[in-house]
Amino acid sequence: MPDNEPAPGNGGATHFWTSALFWTIVGSVAGVLAVVVGVAECAGSNAPSVAPSASGGPGPATSAGPSARPTTTAPPSVAHGVKRRIANVEGIDLDTGQIRDQNEPGVDMSPSRTGDSLNAMTHGAARFAIPRADAGLDRCTTIAPGAWTKTLDNVYHLLLDSHLCVQTDQGNLADLTLTHIPSAAEQYLEFDFTTWRAG
Repeated sequence: MPDNEPAPGNGGATHFWTSALFWTIVGSVAGVLAVVVGVAECAGSNAPSVAPSASGGPGPATSAGPSARPTTTAPPSVAHGVKRRIANVEGIDLDTGQIRDQNEPGVDMSPSRTGDSLNAMTHGAARFAIPRADAGLDRCTTIAPGAWTKTLDNVYHLLLDSHLCVQTDQGNLADLTLTHIPSAAEQYLEFDFTTWRAG
């Protein structure tokens, strides 16, 4: 048998599917596809977003249809605090962020002895409401006037990370994010808050 004749058993032809050329083409196509997909993902992540700012700061207004409300541009905050904790006879002035005795002038709210309710302090000037929707300052500005109350009962049943709006004795609006819900065993309320000057 001459040296340049094909070996018996392979039909006289080299199989294309097992050749180095086939695997080079497959690798090249896979590389091109990876680049195309990567570029498409990067281009898609740079699309403008219309979600309102979670911090309640300035953000683009949404116009997703007739039921959508534009977001309110929040004025600068008057006070803010993180992981503020009040219990029993303690109260907080949400206009300054100071925790003091519940009977001190300027204190906006104080929990009951067992922590199951919140009471408006400073002659009952403050008001509470549980927001239903929206974000940031809109969460508190869109609450109907009749929904505000001087006492908030059943605090044990509120959900962790839920929100509470407070009208302070100075007429400002505070948005509280509840970071600890009181219970019979742990009778304190803990929250983050931001207070904005009423407009």
